[in-house]
Amino acid sequence: MQNQNWHNDPEIMKTIISFYQKAKSFESLANFYDACAQVEIDEYRDYEKALGAMKEAMRQLEKSQAADKEVKLSLMRKRVTVIEKFVQARESLNSNDSSTAMTICDQLVDTPGVEEAIRLGDVFAQLIEHYFYKNNFQDAYKYLEKMKKKNIIVTPYLDPQIVDDIYKGVGIAVPTNAVENDDGIDEDIREDFG
Repeated sequence: MQNQNWHNDPEIMKTIISFYQKAKSFESLANFYDACAQVEIDEYRDYEKALGAMKEAMRQLEKSQAADKEVKLSLMRKRVTVIEKFVQARESLNSNDSSTAMTICDQLVDTPGVEEAIRLGDVFAQLIEHYFYKNNFQDAYKYLEKMKKKNIIVTPYLDPQIVDDIYKGVGIAVPTNAVENDDGIDEDIREDFG
């Protein structure tokens, strides 16, 4: 049933949850909620919903008889803490407390293992977009470069026009996509077939 489109069909989701509850399979139900949280992050960037799902996963895991329950709970608590911080940062931005939001995001990008809970690219995007919309191109550029140094591909997280405008804003020539993303495949093809 988990292979169905449970995210877009609440009835399928309710059925899955009901099935696990009736079977008293709390560990499996915790894993399902954990998977739901990951989908919310990866597909929808909805960290608020992900946080709710993670907390429910923890509640279900606490009911389980899993042999490694404490280890799993400890890992989940760490993930929940990181997600809570990012949610707090986003809420702070919405309430015009950008100083708190930027401090939290800045700490998150330097926190080891943060990628186990959230997508680091989302945090960088939050920082970069904030500074970009404040016309603070220097700080936007600083985080853009830091993002690239961490080998995070920029395009899934930031509008290419924003990236171009940041480069222009700091007076640096905009790297061409062909050079920036060149992996040598075209040359390999030409050598093999040309």
